[in-house]
Amino acid sequence: MDTTRNFTKVTVRNPVTHDQEETGKYTSYEILLETSSIAFTHPSSVVRRRYREFDWLKKQLKMNHPFHSPPSLPPKKWDKFEPHCIVDRCRGLEQFLKECCSQTVYLSDSLFHLFLQSSLSTNEMMQVVYGKGNDRNVLEEILHSGCAFDNSHSGNPGTSSSINTECEVIVHREEDAT
Repeated sequence: MDTTRNFTKVTVRNPVTHDQEETGKYTSYEILLETSSIAFTHPSSVVRRRYREFDWLKKQLKMNHPFHSPPSLPPKKWDKFEPHCIVDRCRGLEQFLKECCSQTVYLSDSLFHLFLQSSLSTNEMMQVVYGKGNDRNVLEEILHSGCAFDNSHSGNPGTSSSINTECEVIVHREEDAT
């Protein structure tokens, strides 16, 4: 008798609020996926996403699976950069992904896999899934990404704040590189 059990653990953590001239102010969230499920290419991966990318994913899941209702996202708030709102949003985004991972229909969705296991932008994900752009398929893109942490959202000069895995607020000033 096989006593091994499939598990999928998704954690949304380490939100970082960025304030940069070229992109404006936004918060990005680190997504850690750990799984033994054969539905996923890698047993673990870490990517960084913004709220609007979660919103995009929800819309894509609804379009791709019109007879299923994707889970709810945390609401947009006017005071979205306040520490308590960031903590609440972090928890809500994690709940959204956990619920998506528990629904078999979404585990077969290519965009869902690219969202969780690649650092591709939403436009790049669409190009891969619909065969535009490079010649790689979904599996090749995930393998190519190597589950590397997408640090394109960090390391730039400006002020940022982050919340650690326990959702405590940490604020720091990044030194200007100029």
